[in-house]
Amino acid sequence: MKQKISYNSIISGVTIAIFIAFIAIFVLFWVFIDKPYDDVFFWILVGLFVLCFCCIFGSIPYSVDADDDYVGEYRPFRSRKYRYSDISSAEAIDRDRYSLEDKRLHFHGKYKNPVVINFKDGRKEVIGSEDSKQLADYINSKIS
Repeated sequence: MKQKISYNSIISGVTIAIFIAFIAIFVLFWVFIDKPYDDVFFWILVGLFVLCFCCIFGSIPYSVDADDDYVGEYRPFRSRKYRYSDISSAEAIDRDRYSLEDKRLHFHGKYKNPVVINFKDGRKEVIGSEDSKQLADYINSKIS
């Protein structure tokens, strides 16, 4: 079962606005370069921007997949896989409870259809999906 992950559109819009602001800063910086050492600072800023761009967009999950062995959340640079033997339960939650369950900082917006995975060691992970109820039921059926 493979599903795409969708996000809250407001946060995604803010992310796009920040990206456009960074591009505008670089264009303005490029236009007003008048000293040789300004060129070095420009390329340092471009390098930092590219590095931040890769870190941000490389950490945004784009799909979730559940098969017979594990549940996987796929990202461009680093994917996460959770074995069913480590999972105690999965629960589809609404967006209002999302902020109570997930306290980490993310570069993407909130998931539209979050699923909380409870592990046997007490950890909780929140993953996104297209149909949270279907994914939670599939995970729970594989656990039992």
